[in-house]
Amino acid sequence: YFERAQKLLAALEEVVPGEESSFFACQLAEKSGRLSKARDAMVSLISKHPQKPVYRYGLASLLADQGKIDQAYAAWLDAVEVTPIEDQNRQNFLFYANYCQLVPDQQVSQFHFDWGREIREKSASNRLADASSVKRNGKIRIGYLSADFRMHSVSMFFYNILKHHDRDRFEI
Repeated sequence: YFERAQKLLAALEEVVPGEESSFFACQLAEKSGRLSKARDAMVSLISKHPQKPVYRYGLASLLADQGKIDQAYAAWLDAVEVTPIEDQNRQNFLFYANYCQLVPDQQVSQFHFDWGREIREKSASNRLADASSVKRNGKIRIGYLSADFRMHSVSMFFYNILKHHDRDRFEI
């Protein structure tokens, strides 16, 4: 698989020379287990293109995947200095902050609360339902949707949430 990908990458470099193919090469090195090579390539991309946040976020993810959570956290902070954090990267940042020894629990909680507030504020004007459709028979109607309800650890934990809903107050 990786040998074939390496050949395709060589062909890509002819069509898309430069940093994009270098980024793909970095990702290929990571996925094929050549983590030091991937890290060095990502650091090189950052030095050549310091204003491109995708490389900084890539380095943070790479370090986190290697179990270097404290270094990954520092890389996330470095990335945030260059550009506001996007939702997908924020999700990863919050996940890794949970395991970083450098971040006190209260700060991790505050990160989560702040992001929740931002999401709530963004979505306040995009309400899909009015109050009359939310309640039926005096119960609040709740629907859950996730790709993680199939073969994913989330589904294992979610069962108890559903099981313990107050059926007198909520319609699931």
